[in-house]
Amino acid sequence: MRSFYDLYPEIAEKETLTIQIENEAAPDGIYIFFENFCDNLACRCTTVILDVLFFDSNDHEKNKKITSINYAWEQPISQKNPAFHEKSVKSAMAQATLKLLRRALKETPTYAKSLDTHFAMVRAYVCAEQRELLHIKENAFKYGRNDPCPCGSNKKYKKCCE
Repeated sequence: MRSFYDLYPEIAEKETLTIQIENEAAPDGIYIFFENFCDNLACRCTTVILDVLFFDSNDHEKNKKITSINYAWEQPISQKNPAFHEKSVKSAMAQATLKLLRRALKETPTYAKSLDTHFAMVRAYVCAEQRELLHIKENAFKYGRNDPCPCGSNKKYKKCCE
């Protein structure tokens, strides 16, 4: 998984879903939904894991992670989508957060489109990263079987570390 915020902090500052709540069923404060995308290029899952952080309205220095929510942005919103990540906390505050997200998704249909864009950006980043690693690997020095072993044993590479 790759955090969109870690890869593109400037864009994430502007486009991360942030909800400020006052006088509602959920505790007053700021809810921030940080996006994490699958970085396996062989996989084409379109599910984002949203890590939800809560900032207390009385003490903005105090924050805590509430839960993690799976959201398949290419699927229609239903009771099953979005849903809690399998290992996430499911406290009363987490339940309220899930309701907030569902409401925000209905009120802001462009958010799903931004997730699609963010997903493509993360994929492009990972793809470029893997191409660079492959290039480094291809250009790495290769030892011949009869060269001295690089471990310092004074043996031929073929009889030592090959």
